[in-house]
Amino acid sequence: MERNETVFWWIRHAPVDHGGLFYGGGSDWPAVIDEDDGLWGRLASALPADALWVTSGLRRARESARAILRRYGGDGEPMVEEDFGEQRFGEWEGRGYRELDESHPREWRAFWEEPHLYCPPGGESFSDQVSRVGSAVERLVSGYSGRDIVVVCHGGTIRAAMCLALGVPLERSFSLRVDNNSLSCTVYHCGHRYRGWRGALGLGGGDSDGDGAGIWEVRFCNANL
Repeated sequence: MERNETVFWWIRHAPVDHGGLFYGGGSDWPAVIDEDDGLWGRLASALPADALWVTSGLRRARESARAILRRYGGDGEPMVEEDFGEQRFGEWEGRGYRELDESHPREWRAFWEEPHLYCPPGGESFSDQVSRVGSAVERLVSGYSGRDIVVVCHGGTIRAAMCLALGVPLERSFSLRVDNNSLSCTVYHCGHRYRGWRGALGLGGGDSDGDGAGIWEVRFCNANL
């Protein structure tokens, strides 16, 4: 029987020793990996067998994925999806929080008050990030329908995915806490007959009314193992 659920298992990367500097998708900091930490085995045990593994192109996500895969028993490298990268902060990348507050007070305030709208110089807004994350999710739903998909990525990426699944205004996603090494889960139901249930986005498949819209379910967010 064909499976009509595509399940996304979202993992935020391990912490980064960024020295208190502001960083996002334009900073390729390494992850802090403690190989003796039992967390990696617990994460591997929580994930389904035979999943498709995907990471962003950033080092901290790829290194975290490898740490889990060593316990999971998977072979090879995960698929890299650049659109799952963290929000890009342009000219603000690698600068201190206080420095930005003092040198760009109006822009800094606008960023924190309306991060879904404000675009740092040379960077992107959270709205821009949501658009590219949505495109990547749509490609995966279309190309790997019915699979379990493990995505090791970033806090902003996971908030974007949750916002899309819940169908809520973008600014509401900042109420969601996404810790390093936490696990979250969303499910795309293709062909569910209850059309509007939990935020239909119209990605792939179709429902009983034939309008092409499936539905999203959020199973859990920010589980710390």
